Amino acid sequence: MGCAGTASEFDCVSAMGQAAANAAFQGHWSSWVTRADLAQMKAYGLNTVRIPVGYWLREDIVYTDSEHFPQGGLAYFKNICEWAQDEGLYIIVDLHGAPGAQVAMNAFTGQYAPTPDFYVDYQFERALNFLEWMTELIHTNSSLQNVGMLELVNEPVQDPSKVGSMRSSYYPTAIARIRAVEDSLGISDARRIHVQLMNSLWGSGDPAEYLSDTFGITLDDHRYLKWTDTEVSREAYIATSCSDNRGGEFQTIVGEFSLSVPDSVQWTDSWEPSSNQAFYSNWFAAQLYAYEAQKGWIFWSWKTELGDYRWSYKDAVDAGVIPADLAAVDTSICGTASSGPVTSPSEVRVPTLGTSASSTENPTETFTMPIPTSVTKFATYSTDTLPSSTLPITKIAETVFVESVVTQPGADSTLLLAPQSSTFFVSEPVRTLASYSSVLSATATSVSTNTLSVRQTPSTYSFAKTSNDSPLTHMQHIFAMLGIVVYLL
Repeated sequence: MGCAGTASEFDCVSAMGQAAANAAFQGHWSSWVTRADLAQMKAYGLNTVRIPVGYWLREDIVYTDSEHFPQGGLAYFKNICEWAQDEGLYIIVDLHGAPGAQVAMNAFTGQYAPTPDFYVDYQFERALNFLEWMTELIHTNSSLQNVGMLELVNEPVQDPSKVGSMRSSYYPTAIARIRAVEDSLGISDARRIHVQLMNSLWGSGDPAEYLSDTFGITLDDHRYLKWTDTEVSREAYIATSCSDNRGGEFQTIVGEFSLSVPDSVQWTDSWEPSSNQAFYSNWFAAQLYAYEAQKGWIFWSWKTELGDYRWSYKDAVDAGVIPADLAAVDTSICGTASSGPVTSPSEVRVPTLGTSASSTENPTETFTMPIPTSVTKFATYSTDTLPSSTLPITKIAETVFVESVVTQPGADSTLLLAPQSSTFFVSEPVRTLASYSSVLSATATSVSTNTLSVRQTPSTYSFAKTSNDSPLTHMQHIFAMLGIVVYLL
């Protein structure tokens, strides 16, 4: 596309000139990630996409006299989000390139800056303007309704002493201003987006050190053994990954990992990809075994032009290293007796509820409505029209999984169920984890395909079809993310 020999987007645009660069990048964006890619992700059992963006997506905050970035990206970003939405995929938007660059000499920031100049008030303000703008887009643009999480900044400097202002000023201010935008739009707690921050393991200090508002906070963990002091042997990589605890104070998603190994060995006989597929397949399984002990994972990335499946999920599937059906992942390499991810795609869609005993609850408290097969998304029924109970209330351990729905507070929103221990949580399409114990009983209920059974009814219900092909547009994703990075470059 004309960027050969340049180190970053900034350098490419500077070399090509703005008009030529705009045309080149728009041609690339329109062909690199297509609707077919999103459909293939879903076919592979993935349910989440993470989209890294630069602050220059909002073009009015770019200093065009001194900052040179491709223009016109917003339309393509909306396309990607709409295609993901059509496939029922959850979306995380990540501020990957911050004003001034959050780290030095790294092209992922969009520029190959000699110093990290993000950590000053005027650059924070530009990033805050971006986050406010993106928050409003998420809540007002129909193409972005599956965006449920916004990350404040990707991979800041790994030295707590150098990013104290980020923790003490930028993080709390960003959260406050995101919530202020939501308040101005009348967004209820149930519809607020999750705010994501890099975790303490990343090395930039405790992200919650100065936070007074931790509602909807999710942590991002990036785990690349190639850049650690882990012994460089296949046995050590498997053992480390099998026992890797990436948890923290808040719910955590392993937001980046790959199958890449240290540059010094990556093309040697023991590590080169073409003859070591079995090892890389086992290592992928070991990483999934560990990362699904958290709230899920995101592989970097969907595809690349490197010709190396260790960085490309799509190429790894083509090479037979990652199975096209994630339920076929064999975790026995970590000493487990079962195969398949800790949370398999089938469990995400319609979880296996297992054996359960009938509750002593009075079944007359349950309203049940068979869902017509013609319903593909949702339909609303008044409780006055619901028939008498036809299903018993069933308590399933302390957790119930419902890929369905309750209450419709507005004509354009539908609340969806997701469980946490014995308490139900609800969210309007892919939003937050607000508790609605006053709306639903904390007692679990039984669910069968195309039928929803609930207790304690509000005045109306909105029912969604529970079937293997129903969209994953609810916060259950937070408990079972199986994802991919869609990197537009």
